[in-house]
Amino acid sequence: MTDILDNADNVRAGVYDGEFYWNPGGTAMAPVDATTAIPSGFTPLGFIEQSGPQVSNLANPGTSTKISAWQRGAVIKVINTPSQDLPTFVIEFIETKPEVIEAAIGVEPDEYGGYVIDGSRARPTGAGILDVIDMPFVKRYYAPNLVAVSCEVTGYGQDKPEGYKITFEAQPSTALDGGQVKVWDKRLSAYDTTPPEPDEPDEPGGKLPARGQYDAEQTFQYLAPEAALEATTSHFVNGDANVR
Repeated sequence: MTDILDNADNVRAGVYDGEFYWNPGGTAMAPVDATTAIPSGFTPLGFIEQSGPQVSNLANPGTSTKISAWQRGAVIKVINTPSQDLPTFVIEFIETKPEVIEAAIGVEPDEYGGYVIDGSRARPTGAGILDVIDMPFVKRYYAPNLVAVSCEVTGYGQDKPEGYKITFEAQPSTALDGGQVKVWDKRLSAYDTTPPEPDEPDEPGGKLPARGQYDAEQTFQYLAPEAALEATTSHFVNGDANVR
């Protein structure tokens, strides 16, 4: 009888945590793996609408054209054309703050909160990091050459927050030898990713939070050392004030 090697622990499901970080201009240093500190220059863009980010076009088949001959209608040649579609990240941010506006349309609001929308303006470019956390595992996407190709303002209705739905296109980067996105996935790592055993519940602070219910400090201590903690958690402390 063949052994069943399926493992439910490898199935990602439930309440996720995570963050999208933006570096205007793409001048910041690149991350080196899934869990080390977010490099200086990246800014977290805050709360994301509950359906979460959508990552598309990571692999496309392109098109195939069959050349047939008159004789017997036989297919004598197939021309394969690679896809021209690039990977995209579609993310709806529900915090209204200057960093989101700058990422969306490439301008920074003035001291009065004013900014000009100009459809002919060059699209904002930069580098982006998307962390998807299902503790103790982290999956990190890094795109060094992102272009914000579109933005929709959503949620002008009841029971839905105002949001900025941005579509980022990952374009080829020399940093990735012409590739567009680098992915680190701790579930695929050869290193030991076994979560530490929790302390006894009767010890002070011994009970671990339920999956997906990590507070800001616990979550981002896992992602970043203390040096990056303040920058990466500020929106969790005050972010609700930015949600309409």
